[in-house]
Amino acid sequence: MKTVIMQPTYLPWMGYFGMIDIADMFVFYDDVQFEKQSWQQRNKIKTPSGETMWLSVLLFVILDRQ
Repeated sequence: MKTVIMQPTYLPWMGYFGMIDIADMFVFYDDVQFEKQSWQQRNKIKTPSGETMWLSVLLFVILDRQ
């Protein structure tokens, strides 16, 4: 039995889906420390002109000010 355990990423790479495909069991491990400026939040894409650019998920922090 092949088990694959992966953290969530923003715009997963093709190998990510390949690992899911070969796994008998896939675990989406989402109980990890979030890291700013990591692949969890951003990724590079290639533009139609061939250049690369960063895409990022915008994050908001809600502070409890009671």
